[in-house]
Amino acid sequence: MAHSLALAWLQLSLLAAPSAPRLAVMAIKPEGGTSSTVAEAVTQAVVSEVRRQGKGYSVIGWGEIKALVAMEHDKQQLGCDQVSCLAEIGGAIGAASIITGTLTRIGNLYLLALRRVDVRHAQILKEGTERIGSANEADLLDAVTRAVHQLFPDGALPARLGVEAGLGGEASAAEQPSPAPHSHLLGISLIAATAVAGGLSLYGVLGPIDSYQSEFSQSSKALSAGGTAPFKSTQLQSDYQTAQTWQVVSSVLVAVAVGTLVGGIFTW
Repeated sequence: MAHSLALAWLQLSLLAAPSAPRLAVMAIKPEGGTSSTVAEAVTQAVVSEVRRQGKGYSVIGWGEIKALVAMEHDKQQLGCDQVSCLAEIGGAIGAASIITGTLTRIGNLYLLALRRVDVRHAQILKEGTERIGSANEADLLDAVTRAVHQLFPDGALPARLGVEAGLGGEASAAEQPSPAPHSHLLGISLIAATAVAGGLSLYGVLGPIDSYQSEFSQSSKALSAGGTAPFKSTQLQSDYQTAQTWQVVSSVLVAVAVGTLVGGIFTW
C-alpha cells in the first residue's frame, strides 16, 4: 500500500514536466566488490551522458526519483532489475523508457552493463556493455560515455574517444595504428623506367637509324660521282628495315618515357 501511494505521489509530482517523452535513469547497481560510492558516481555520470546523448527525451535522474520516494521499502522496490518490474515503475512515473545497469568488479577489471527498457512493451530496446581493463576509476567516465552511446547510436562520440570499444575489445581511434608513411618507391621506379625507355629510344636514333642514314648518304654520294657504292644494296635494304623498326620502337619508347615520367612525378 505504501509502495503504491509513493509511486502515485511521484507520478503526480511529474505532471508538470515537459511534453517530451520521459526517460528515467535508475541507480547503477554495484556488484562483485564494487563500492557503493563508485556506483553512485557512475550513476550520476550515466544521467549526464543520457541527457547529452538522448536527444528528444525529458530525462529523470535517479536522484530526482529517490528524492520523491522517502520510504526504504519503496527505494528497494525501485531498485529491481527485472524487465516487468522496471516497466511497472516506468509506467507509474510516466516514463516511456527506463535505463538501468550494473557495475561489476572482477579483479582489476570493471564491467559496466546498461539496458534501455521500453516501458509500454516491457522489452529491452538497446544494451551497452563496456569493459575497463584497469581498476583506474577515472577510466569509468569514458566507459560511461561509450556505453550510453550504444544505447543512443545516432549521437556522436567526442573526438577524443573515437569509435566505440565494447566488450569485444575494439580499439579506440587513439589506439588505431597510424597510416604508414608515404613511400617514394613507386615514383622512383617510374622515373627509372623513364630513364630506361628514354635510353633505348636514344639508342635507336643514334644507333640503327643514324647508321643507316650515314650508309645511305655515303652510297648516294659515291653513285652520284660515278663511282661504286661502298655498301651493297642487300646490306642497305637490311639496314633500312632495321632502321624502320627502330624508328617505330623509338616513337613508342618516347611516349612511354613521357607517360612514366609524369606518373613518377605525381606519385613522388
